[in-house]
Amino acid sequence: MSQDLFPNEPNLNTANEVEQYIKTLLQYQDSCEKSAEYMQADAAQKRIVELKKQLVQRRRKEMQQAHNQQEQEIERAHLEEYNQFNQFWDEKMQKFNDEASAVESELLNKQQNEFNKVSEELERTIPSRPKESSDVLNLKKREEYLAKQKKYTFIQFFVMLRHRKSKNRESKQKKLTIRNTKQKGLIKQTLS
Repeated sequence: MSQDLFPNEPNLNTANEVEQYIKTLLQYQDSCEKSAEYMQADAAQKRIVELKKQLVQRRRKEMQQAHNQQEQEIERAHLEEYNQFNQFWDEKMQKFNDEASAVESELLNKQQNEFNKVSEELERTIPSRPKESSDVLNLKKREEYLAKQKKYTFIQFFVMLRHRKSKNRESKQKKLTIRNTKQKGLIKQTLS
C-alpha cells in the first residue's frame, strides 16, 4: 500500500539493502518535514515501519536458516564422529578376536605336543609286559626245586597255581590296557 507511493523503490533482496533503503527513506522523511510535505513524510514513516518489520522477519528467517544449517553441520559431525568411533572399536575387536584365536590355536598346539610327549614317555617307561608278582615268582622257584627232587605230582599242582595266577594277572592287564586306550582316545577327542 505505501509501496505504491514509492514506485521507484529498488528490489530489496538482502538485509543490507533493506537497511540502506531505510536510511534513504529516513533522509527523505527529514527532507519532507523540512519542506513541509507532511503527507509524504507520513508515507515515508509508514514505509519505514513496514520495512523494519520486514527486516526483523528477514533477520529472524536468516537466523533460523543459519541455526538450521549449524544444527545440520553438528549432526553430520556427530554422525561422522560416531561412525569413526564404531569403526575404531570394530577394528579393535576384530584385532582382539584374531589375537585370541591365534593364542588359542597356539595353546592347543602346545597342549597337543605336551600330551604327545607325555604319552610317548609313558609308553617307553611303562613296560608292555608286567612283572610277575612275588607269588608267581615264588611258585616258579618251588616248581624248580620240586623238579630237582623229582616230585612230579607236587609240581603239577604248583604249575596249575602259577598258570591260574598268570591268567588272572593277564586278564587284569588286558582290562587296564583297554581302559588306558579308551582314556587316550577321550583325551585326544577333547584336545581336538
